[in-house]
Amino acid sequence: MNKNTLGIFGLLVAIFAVTALLNDKFISAYNMQNLIKWSSLYAVMSIGVAFVIITGGIDLSIGSVVGLVACSPTSSRSRESTPLKRLSPRCACRS
Repeated sequence: MNKNTLGIFGLLVAIFAVTALLNDKFISAYNMQNLIKWSSLYAVMSIGVAFVIITGGIDLSIGSVVGLVACSPTSSRSRESTPLKRLSPRCACRS
């Protein structure tokens, strides 16, 4: 391991230890499961973005993609929503 990797890992261990000492619930099974769940979500997104960038593709602007994916299921659940309405921008001057 190089010096940068050891420094980042040391900082992670230090933050984990300080947080565990300050809060008894930090090391609970529920919190560990929650940490792993959310960390794995960001890890999968990061690996996907890195793969696209490394292979010479475009930058995905991950924030925009996550926002679009989060909003799509809710708009598709609307009864009056059609695919064309979902893709078209909302206009304040409807006739």
